[in-house]
Amino acid sequence: MKHPFEILAYDPRWKEMYESEKIELINVFGDNLNSIFHIGSTAISLTKGKAEIDILVVVKARLETLSL
Repeated sequence: MKHPFEILAYDPRWKEMYESEKIELINVFGDNLNSIFHIGSTAISLTKGKAEIDILVVVKARLETLSL
């Protein structure tokens, strides 16, 4: 079975790519942002992985959302 992605050797640019995306996410979520985490294989130094940066964004609960 062929995978739709390729497993690559660790690339130190993955951390830079995450940091760039993190800045964008901070701007998008603003005060609603609780925290941002770089997760997945690209977050682990010297580990092979697919060249997709996985990011977990934790936002603050909003009362308008909770009242739905």
